[in-house]
Amino acid sequence: MRRVQPLLTPALLALVLLLGSCGYNLGSEGPVSLKPASRDLFIERVDNPTAFTWMESRLRSLYRDEITRRGWARWVDRKQATGLVVISVDRYTRNTGVYGRDDKTLRYTATLRVSARVISPVDNSVLWDSGLVTWSENYSYGEEQAVDDLVTDLAVRQLVDRMTQGY
Repeated sequence: MRRVQPLLTPALLALVLLLGSCGYNLGSEGPVSLKPASRDLFIERVDNPTAFTWMESRLRSLYRDEITRRGWARWVDRKQATGLVVISVDRYTRNTGVYGRDDKTLRYTATLRVSARVISPVDNSVLWDSGLVTWSENYSYGEEQAVDDLVTDLAVRQLVDRMTQGY
């Protein structure tokens, strides 16, 4: 084992340096698809056709916090905005997943389908479009609040990740 370690360390170091020099990075750390001139943002609206009334404020807050955390944009008033964010919920469902011996539901599945766009306030052209993001999580009875929080959080992270993935 001691003979392998001296050989392994330089090989790993070389691999790290090689990957770093060829532009490899984590998806959330790549170049942002939104042009710098369009990064003064304002959330124009959240389209939420679901019966879950909490969804709009939660998505607004999570999206804003995630963009701020990554430092990719500045949040401004609508009059100063060079990009208007529109978040659209396609669907949010909680379905029965697994039944027990007595036909009692043992597991449920929550699924959120959502997209985001950044639109020019000048001509309404689409500056960036995430495409549809779908996130699902399984949960047990009584865990509805926790799964709502988890599914919305992870779906928004995936939306924002797509800003660095050439969408």
